[in-house]
Amino acid sequence: NSLGQTDVPAGLTNVTAISAGEFHSLAIGSLTSTVNAPVPGISSLGVMSAQASAPEFALSVFGLDFVNGSVVRWLDGSTNTTTDLATTFISSSELSAVVPSALLASPGTFEVSVFNPPPGGGTSAPLAFFVTQSSAAITGISSGTSTSSSGTATASTGGSGAGTSGSVSVTATGSGTISVAQYDSNPTGTASFTAVGAYFDVYIAKGSDFHAVTLVTCNLTGNAKILWWNGSSWINVDPQSFGNGCITLNFSDTSTPTISQLTGTIFAASNLPPIADSAGPYLDAVNTATQFDGSNSFDPEDDTLSYAWDFGDGSTSTSGMPAYSYTSPGIYNVCLTVSDGWQNSEPSCTLAVVYNPSGGFVTGGGWIDSPAGAYLADSSLTGKATFGFVSKYKKGATVPSGNTEFQFQAGGFNFHSDTYDWLVVNQNGANAQFKGSGTVNGALDPNGNAYKFMLWAGDGSPDTFRIQIWYEDKTGEHAVYDNGFDQAISGGSIVVHKK
Repeated sequence: NSLGQTDVPAGLTNVTAISAGEFHSLAIGSLTSTVNAPVPGISSLGVMSAQASAPEFALSVFGLDFVNGSVVRWLDGSTNTTTDLATTFISSSELSAVVPSALLASPGTFEVSVFNPPPGGGTSAPLAFFVTQSSAAITGISSGTSTSSSGTATASTGGSGAGTSGSVSVTATGSGTISVAQYDSNPTGTASFTAVGAYFDVYIAKGSDFHAVTLVTCNLTGNAKILWWNGSSWINVDPQSFGNGCITLNFSDTSTPTISQLTGTIFAASNLPPIADSAGPYLDAVNTATQFDGSNSFDPEDDTLSYAWDFGDGSTSTSGMPAYSYTSPGIYNVCLTVSDGWQNSEPSCTLAVVYNPSGGFVTGGGWIDSPAGAYLADSSLTGKATFGFVSKYKKGATVPSGNTEFQFQAGGFNFHSDTYDWLVVNQNGANAQFKGSGTVNGALDPNGNAYKFMLWAGDGSPDTFRIQIWYEDKTGEHAVYDNGFDQAISGGSIVVHKK
């Protein structure tokens, strides 16, 4: 050039200068060619999870723009500790890194990224790696990244796409990386319930700046709710809403959990209903306040319960322990249903026996044709069964007196009452019902207690009779004899005496 210098193209290292048959002395400075390494990217991992305390293993990392010298890095967000793993370059799209057992000692969600050294280079967006407390396996995983504070990162796994049955989808507004994963069983190993659909995990990568996160899961039923594991117990996500077969969770700085707590947080859907307990049976005189007790009702997730009592006469209550007075004698079917705000319990029903001590009494004597199946010791036996009874309240008494005898000769079966518990004579004087205890063939039940009995007597055309005899133990009630229905008597008479 005009300065007597020669421009040397990039990459040229050997130069010979010749001018008009003369050789000239040519000084060439040191030539340096610089190639900047690209920023790598990760597309997938050979495995996405391992069980806590697993031995070391080689993790395959797939992506693009890897170079000889790329390093796979492992970040523990809970301690903000980054570990460079021993990395083997296989190709520009594959690396192999050794994950030592020390990094797998405790369950959690970790970040795997690839670093290309300078010149140039940089660090890839991370992928989540899950260390589980149990043998739960990842069945699906997805990650999304946004590079703008006003952008969105989306990820969806399961089902046949976002919004379909079996899917879990997240949308995060802001910048960063978010991952969602589904498991085939509980990864914490400590659930007190059976999940509906998959357990799932949401992880926001370190350094992300999301200001709103929405999760939609569509593998649930309308009475399910989402719980999250806070490290010691399962608690309700708040807020959450159900619609069109999906549950939507909206995370913010004030939600439960908050966005900052989405660091490998485990979620699951519970549909265990609350359990109602109406206690009872209850026994009181007419126009006397009966104290009902629903305090033994409970919810498996400790949600606050609401109560709905049906007293069997058209009256109701929403108190947990209502007091209610019946104005007419009778035997009422009382049911309690409780709700945890998501779903109702099955009704728990019991009896309220309301008697009138000055209301009347019942007498009867005769026989029935005992049907097959009535005598449980030999259900094939049939034949004549005789009965005789009287039940009445003496003046001022709260417990009726009298006697009941029932004999089924084909079975060698003889029941004799010892005590009565209560007597109810219906208002129209057409039928009566009473309950008590006694012996069978002069003996107590197999546990040394009295047998129980209940007798229904109808004064009509025809007169009807039913008797049920049983015994109880810690496993429940055990039927001994029951003719099963208000059976027309074959002979004799039943009289309900009115006062």
